[in-house]
Amino acid sequence: MPVPHADSPIPNLFEGRALRSTLHVGGLCVAVAMALTGCGGEPTGDQPAQSAEQPEGEGTAGGPAVEGGEAEDGGIEDGGPEDGGESAGVPKRIFAARFVVNVRERPAETSTRIGRLRAGAVLNAKTSSPVGYDDCPAGWYELETGGFVCNRREVTAFDGPRLPEARFRQPRLTDPLPYEYGYIRSDVPVYRRPPNDEEAAEHEGWRAPNAEPAESDGAAGGAEGATAARPAGSGTVAATETAGRPAGGTPGPAGEGAAPAGDGASGMVAAMTDMSAASGTNPAASPTATPRPAGTPAPAVAAAPAAAEEDAGEEEAPPEPITLDSLRGEGVVHHRAMRGFWVSLDRRIRSGPRRYWRTQAAGFVPARAVATREGSTFVGLALDETTTLPVGFISRRQGTNAETMDPERGRLRRARRAYHRDSFAIAREETVGNRRYYVTADGLYYRADVVMRVDRVEREERIPEGVKWIEVNLENQTLVAYDGERPAYVTLISSGRVKRRGDEELDHHTPSGVFRIREKHITNTMDGDGTVVDGPYSIEDVPYVQYFWRSYAFHTAFWHDNFGRTKSHGCINMSPLDSRWLFNWTTPGLPANWHSIWAPEGEADTTPTYVWVHGETPQG
Repeated sequence: MPVPHADSPIPNLFEGRALRSTLHVGGLCVAVAMALTGCGGEPTGDQPAQSAEQPEGEGTAGGPAVEGGEAEDGGIEDGGPEDGGESAGVPKRIFAARFVVNVRERPAETSTRIGRLRAGAVLNAKTSSPVGYDDCPAGWYELETGGFVCNRREVTAFDGPRLPEARFRQPRLTDPLPYEYGYIRSDVPVYRRPPNDEEAAEHEGWRAPNAEPAESDGAAGGAEGATAARPAGSGTVAATETAGRPAGGTPGPAGEGAAPAGDGASGMVAAMTDMSAASGTNPAASPTATPRPAGTPAPAVAAAPAAAEEDAGEEEAPPEPITLDSLRGEGVVHHRAMRGFWVSLDRRIRSGPRRYWRTQAAGFVPARAVATREGSTFVGLALDETTTLPVGFISRRQGTNAETMDPERGRLRRARRAYHRDSFAIAREETVGNRRYYVTADGLYYRADVVMRVDRVEREERIPEGVKWIEVNLENQTLVAYDGERPAYVTLISSGRVKRRGDEELDHHTPSGVFRIREKHITNTMDGDGTVVDGPYSIEDVPYVQYFWRSYAFHTAFWHDNFGRTKSHGCINMSPLDSRWLFNWTTPGLPANWHSIWAPEGEADTTPTYVWVHGETPQG
């Protein structure tokens, strides 16, 4: 069935066919980014890829200086020499040259898409020559991992160890999150390339050190003009370097600071709600969130007296609503990002005295406006023959005491402190005095009234025997992964929140029923114009997305730490570690260096993972 990605009202940063990630002379071009409707929305068609080149040499001289000191991703691999010639009979290597590369079932453009690659991925072909030319003048290559890709239009077939282009950082699949993520703290421009001094002054309100303040600097100076106090510099961009793990601030403990809470997709609007509630502002109505068309000067502090008198008797027209489309930019500004948006980060670069984050979508965001976040450290419990269901999670936020029995006195005594969401396998139940306890195999007693108990359930009759399946209990906000009849993993989730049943704006329950994992993405961007709060939302590269019905999916929620309670607007939120585990466990498995995969229709080549969602969502 069609992929549930909608055309984003904000155009792609570089609507180019090829990813030409040249980092010299300010040149950096990339193609389309994926976007999708919110959880619970209807899927729509794919976003087309278009072609446009980033002009070289605009504004700054030299390439962006990337903070750190490592070599840029790409170039010579393993220290091998460059090999520009073809090797007869040696299978080609394949470089994903577009931001999104479709992998086809057969060597034809009309063939079914079975997966996607992300820009910079490197794979091996099965042959040294194309296997067909249907709709692809440079020829189709079959990948060792299966599927076919079109040379030159979407990928580059090459020989030898040297990559044909530099590339962005690839997803870190061994880390809790595949990319670094940043929360946008104030309305800022997202540039197509690092701006020069004049462009930064115009669009950011930046003022060069020791520069005379302009007449309108009262509005543009402020907090943004505070960069004038930074060390002097020319504003030009220096030679290319790189960073290891991107810098940019150390996040506080999970759930603290400005990290918002919400859902993937449309439910992620709740992230902005939480953030604006903390500051007492509406992100869409906030003065800092009002977009200023690119190329226009910053507004003065006050209108001239004559203009004020002239307008005094006129009734002000209501302001136009802010949408993703209204945030479009022009020239060096691709679009403006509002407070509450999230960006996936590639690395930090410097442009003269200024610092920017380069995003995975090839945008450049002022670093001062980005707060990095790492997400919750909560993790569920892997199960085996000895550690199995029933399992208990401490539900009391203040925690509780784990106790042991004193055999001589026949009384319980404190053994240690157990904290909120700590988990343990329940060996038996006991009543001590008038209180019921869950007891572990090693003799620890936990009060039953402060524990969320998760029991084994019988497989729903519509789920075939012997397959992997996932049970989601909406009433308890728990998830259990089963391999056949054996429970393999148990954890807490956050499903759709229901504040008032039957109210379209306040009832965001996750649908019940039996489904199948339809498609899987290491990351997928979620954006749109909100219906729950005023204004748009955008979260780039939401990790480990697994769709099971329409736009409902399992996915990582790194912006909150409320697992065990409803939170989302329909999708099933999981912690970073839990979401990564589930993504790697479910079928179909993701081939090496792919970014996305679709389950074969009709169960032709693999047995899909089933999903059983049941129970009544608690209201509140």
